[in-house]
Amino acid sequence: MINFLIVEEDLRISGTSQGIISRSFIGYLSKSFPDAIIDLIYIHAHDSSNDQLSTLPSNLIIDRTYKIKPPFHIKWLNRILRRLSTIALYENFITNQFRRIINSVDYTAYDYIFVRSTGFNCYSILSLNGLPIIKKSIIFFNEPYPLAWSPGKNRKFEKNDFLKLKKMRNILSQVRGCVASTFLAQDLQFLYGSSIRFFDLPHVFDSDMFTIIRQNKNLYKSVFVFGYHGSTQYGRDIKKVLNAYKELLNERSELFGKTKFILRLKSDYLHDLKNEFEDTYEIEFLPLINANLCLEEQINLIDCNVLLENGPLYSSSLLGKAPVANYSGGNVIIVSPKKSELREIANPECVTGYDKNEIKQKLLKTIERNNSEDNISPFGNYFSQEIFKSKMEELITSLRAV
Repeated sequence: MINFLIVEEDLRISGTSQGIISRSFIGYLSKSFPDAIIDLIYIHAHDSSNDQLSTLPSNLIIDRTYKIKPPFHIKWLNRILRRLSTIALYENFITNQFRRIINSVDYTAYDYIFVRSTGFNCYSILSLNGLPIIKKSIIFFNEPYPLAWSPGKNRKFEKNDFLKLKKMRNILSQVRGCVASTFLAQDLQFLYGSSIRFFDLPHVFDSDMFTIIRQNKNLYKSVFVFGYHGSTQYGRDIKKVLNAYKELLNERSELFGKTKFILRLKSDYLHDLKNEFEDTYEIEFLPLINANLCLEEQINLIDCNVLLENGPLYSSSLLGKAPVANYSGGNVIIVSPKKSELREIANPECVTGYDKNEIKQKLLKTIERNNSEDNISPFGNYFSQEIFKSKMEELITSLRAV
């Protein structure tokens, strides 16, 4: 019997796709190794009372909260020291809280310890530095670290970025293994100059980890619905898609009243987008809702989920919404740079670049394909339980042999 310990930072069913990815990882792990012991350390800054932790297939959950707001003296000293030196007091304030929580657990009772970071801060990974548990830890990256190395962020390099890089390289010299999606794993292996192997593992979606109600597809009945849920960060340009859709409507009058494009956006320029497309009735901006309701909407209402990858030239990160769109069973359109993991694994019929005419053609073909009921599988079995189990068995076998 295998004993797993998982350190998680986000298990929410609302707010972020990270919670969806993390809950699904636990679900797939449990199904892949049904006789295993799975314990969780959940470290977060929010109220977890609505996270439905009791529904997760785990034997033990250690639920702990850390403080985001530092004491007054740390807040002001951090501002000064970041300008005059390389000391990051605020980061130390956060990671020290993680260290105390992680170090309180008897790590010797576990065969494999998975430390799964969230976003760009990697607090859980950084907190391992120098702790005894690090020698047993397999760390998971969802984004490049430091942030300046993220394609699409377009942020200038600072001295502190190189110091962060050095710190992470030091951590990698101590851990047991590393995990990321395929392109990110390759990039980080090179970036850190690591002799520790980076295993590739796709994000997954396990519907059993959520309370999803399936209904008949398309509540708009005769209307074909495109939908986009997400942000406009890191080169994700929804405006190009909406312009292509608007132009398609003007060219094909028969589509008026027969199609609709609904959006739930997290964007700094949402107000501008609403003003720009307010004259197009078929484009509807809806308020943000929790992730569980979003999942139901994607599955039950939307005929074609639009996915925007980071860009414009390259995307190293695998979209967490891709396995959800795959599960929905509907059409998928991926607006992708020339080089990305999704572009390589997806059916070419589902992929478009940023050219307006190409996007417009893809929108029209998707409508026509739906009318003929000739839907295609966008990702094959890439996000399947079988692929996940195979890759996890490879990871375990490789680490056991070391």
